[in-house]
Amino acid sequence: MHLRRLFIVFVSLFAMLECSCSKPSVTESRTAVEPAEFEAGLILDLDKVTGMIHDLCYGVNQPLIPEATLRRIGGNRMTGYNWEINASNSGNDANHSNDRWLNGLVGLGKNNRQPAAWIQKNIELHRAEKAVSLVTLPIAGYVVADGNGKSVGKREAAPSPRWVKVIPKKPKGELGAPDLRDRSIFADEEVTWLVSRFGSASDGGIKYYGLDNEPSLWSETHPRLHPEKATYQEVVSKAVATAAAVIDVDPEAQIVGPALYGWYAHVGLQKAADRNKFNKVHGNFSAFYLSEMAKASKEKGKRLLHIFDFHWYPEAQGGGMRVSLGDGENMVTPEVVEARIQSPRSLWDPSYVEDSWVTKTNSNQPVELIPRMQKIIEENYPGTRFGILEYNYGAGHHISGGLATADVLGIYGRYGVAGCLWAVRDDNDFEKAAFRLYLNYDGQGSRFCENSLEVPATAPEKESIYASRSQDKNRMTVVVLNKQADAALEKQIQFKHYQSEPAVRAFRFGPDQPQLELVTADLKPIAGGFAIKCPPHSATVVELKVQ
Repeated sequence: MHLRRLFIVFVSLFAMLECSCSKPSVTESRTAVEPAEFEAGLILDLDKVTGMIHDLCYGVNQPLIPEATLRRIGGNRMTGYNWEINASNSGNDANHSNDRWLNGLVGLGKNNRQPAAWIQKNIELHRAEKAVSLVTLPIAGYVVADGNGKSVGKREAAPSPRWVKVIPKKPKGELGAPDLRDRSIFADEEVTWLVSRFGSASDGGIKYYGLDNEPSLWSETHPRLHPEKATYQEVVSKAVATAAAVIDVDPEAQIVGPALYGWYAHVGLQKAADRNKFNKVHGNFSAFYLSEMAKASKEKGKRLLHIFDFHWYPEAQGGGMRVSLGDGENMVTPEVVEARIQSPRSLWDPSYVEDSWVTKTNSNQPVELIPRMQKIIEENYPGTRFGILEYNYGAGHHISGGLATADVLGIYGRYGVAGCLWAVRDDNDFEKAAFRLYLNYDGQGSRFCENSLEVPATAPEKESIYASRSQDKNRMTVVVLNKQADAALEKQIQFKHYQSEPAVRAFRFGPDQPQLELVTADLKPIAGGFAIKCPPHSATVVELKVQ
């Protein structure tokens, strides 16, 4: 199933830097719409702040969305990446080749073998767009020994001359320039090298380090590198040792792991040999991992895990088709479109049961992924943030993919989840529109406010509404998603204890228009808020300013 991902699609450096957003007029809308036309109002309380919306929720894995505030350097290629020679292994994604293919994705020469050149170029590009970087470190045990472009055969599986060892801490000698004669790479030396060039985490350097990628699938994705299935004890012991090595070099860095690929990884690390032994005590791998990282952190006297990373490519189906995989017209049939638009509800909704094997193996119970995982975190390692650092809901070129992504971004902001989209195609204009709805809706940098407001329960099958306010309460933003294919959504939204008529403007994307456009009809300021009419399958952000 992982052939779908590692850098399936990557745009060129020029496309990455291109801003495809429109820059419409930003005059305030005063179109006459009588409040009587709208249903009973939704009342929001400016004092009911549910939390700060962190930039971590607006992340990506590829340079496709210039506004994204977090950039993860991750994926299957990072499991076998040797920073000393700037080469990696393709694994099952491309015939197990040891090569420097990554260079071409960021405009480097194909034979560039300078230490960590791929990582360094990415960080430079991230900084140019004012995004923070997450660098993935390999922990599976081996990385490539060469980048000669040749496939690694079965008889060359690690350990063999095609591989060198990965060791968390350098046992002797100074941490500095890599020594290619020792047949090893060291996590603490890689971090030291990066700190020497970009500064420490507290000084504007790399703040986040990920502990490899999808360990439950090492033996499937990288059978030449890690032929045997990973075990509970192996993954945790390597995570603890590497996290401690990173923190010893850069005490303010934050650690991200274990990058689980999905449900079966959570339940039992893809049927790991020691799962029954530890599940008897902990119930699942996630709880075991968190508990062990908490224990190790206590012994170390320093937190060794800051974000618990769980990848989520929805298994929900519509008309027998999985919403997050595939291409072509069969991915945008009415059945698939409806399932895709509803599928973000599995992140939180206790009343929603998706059509998938996940629910069937879970006694047809709601997934409720975020509350479920946050409860496990609270029980085993409180203070750890939940992250979904790979996700995609399919059809980034279609309104349904845009609505699903916009819904997900709102959910992440509401629940404090770190998130990184993994784009699977470069013509993902509607996914880009979803990000701009929150990060650059007017084409001039205006974005969703930082304080998430409580929104009373509405009808989640028809609509999603997210609201926020600025720290000084002088500006509010509201996102309204109309999930209905054939009906307009009419809303009147007001803020409690706020009686004046605000200045309002709104921007929207819809089925035939991925660019956000200024709303020039069906929007009116009213006492304490606004009234609006949203067309079928549309996403609208409304900005209100105190006059």
